[in-house]
Amino acid sequence: MANQHAECQALSAKHRHLENLVRELQRDNVELREQINRAEAEDENSLTESDKYTRAQSLRVELAAKVEQIAVLEERLAKAEAANDVLNAQLKSNQVRTHTFSKRNYVWQATENSRTEDEVSQGLHLTAHVAQQLATELEGIDVLNAESLLESVRNLKRYSFYGKCVQRANTYLAMICQ
Repeated sequence: MANQHAECQALSAKHRHLENLVRELQRDNVELREQINRAEAEDENSLTESDKYTRAQSLRVELAAKVEQIAVLEERLAKAEAANDVLNAQLKSNQVRTHTFSKRNYVWQATENSRTEDEVSQGLHLTAHVAQQLATELEGIDVLNAESLLESVRNLKRYSFYGKCVQRANTYLAMICQ
């Protein structure tokens, strides 16, 4: 559950980062449109008519590239939101289960059936220590993007006991990054 919570936080951070990128590109888009309008509207004596047209064309090309980037980022944002929704749903379903804290580990108790620990561990669960390690890895990152998030999760592989959990985290991240 702690791992899913950490994943939700990481996805939320990525979601906020992507939203910020979309906002930046939209601002750039507005600025480029204004520049195009100014370039077309200005009557500068130093520029010939062909120079004005060339400048307007280059601004249009830049605008088209920014619009394309916005579309790609919006698509990635939608995928991140979908993955975040899935993880939130899993987290809510896991919160229904009761759990007790022993001295070193979480002991999961089945509420309906007598589940074995292996059946329960099929979900992605990290101990609080590993979740804290991931949070520490993410704190040192200036720009949170798919690559830096993936690299932070890969850094956790040095904890071989949690290798299986890290592999599942990599799978989730790969789905998000596509």
